[in-house]
Amino acid sequence: MKTMVTIALSLIVFGGDAIADEQMQTVYEGEFPRLDFNTVMPTGQSVAVDCQDDAANHPYRPYDWPEASANLIIWQGGGASKVEVEVTGAKPNTLYTMWVRLRGEDSSGNAFGGNPLIGLPGKPDIGIPGNALVPTSYMPRALDAVHEPVTDPIHGFWSDAVGSGNVTIELDYPIIGGALPFHRFAGFDPDDPKLTKTNPRAIPVAIVGESNGAPFTLRLASHCKDGKSHGLAPGPHEGWFDWKMP
Repeated sequence: MKTMVTIALSLIVFGGDAIADEQMQTVYEGEFPRLDFNTVMPTGQSVAVDCQDDAANHPYRPYDWPEASANLIIWQGGGASKVEVEVTGAKPNTLYTMWVRLRGEDSSGNAFGGNPLIGLPGKPDIGIPGNALVPTSYMPRALDAVHEPVTDPIHGFWSDAVGSGNVTIELDYPIIGGALPFHRFAGFDPDDPKLTKTNPRAIPVAIVGESNGAPFTLRLASHCKDGKSHGLAPGPHEGWFDWKMP
């Protein structure tokens, strides 16, 4: 079971400052590892169960798309980064989105971090463990999508008839050694009823990896269940590829 995704960077403009390609450095280039298709997401879905197609003429069931492959490249510099994802051999005609992990563990195994705006269903005092991989300029729209899901998210793409697709994501923060700058959320209102976490706060939250006990740093997930992005909340989703920074 192999999978291929590519993530790239180009000219980025934030606050009037342009960051050219030549200022970016490649911080990772290589495989975007494939998740076991039986892996169940926190929302309860898996590729093995929720991405199956009764009308497809697959040689066996549950089908795992064994030719799916992915490559990941991450560039960053000047406090910014840019990601381009290109997938081949995955499930056709399907929405995929990118996610970043914000919850880790300290040396004693105590959890820290998490989304400061969106709470776990049924446990609003605990933030969900990650966030959509989006620039902060997109966060107001992504918050709206929590309650009004969309089919054209900035951090996702639809695969074509042979399971290929791509997306480019420009970010105003670095992936490696960076934090998601929720404090730049334009027009943040802690009393907004769309914010589902108890006492939501617009504060920066570190991006985590292997050294923080996180299961992944970046994840590519599909939305076979409903074909929609739920913005800052993952909604029903199935994991395909995970990459973990050291």
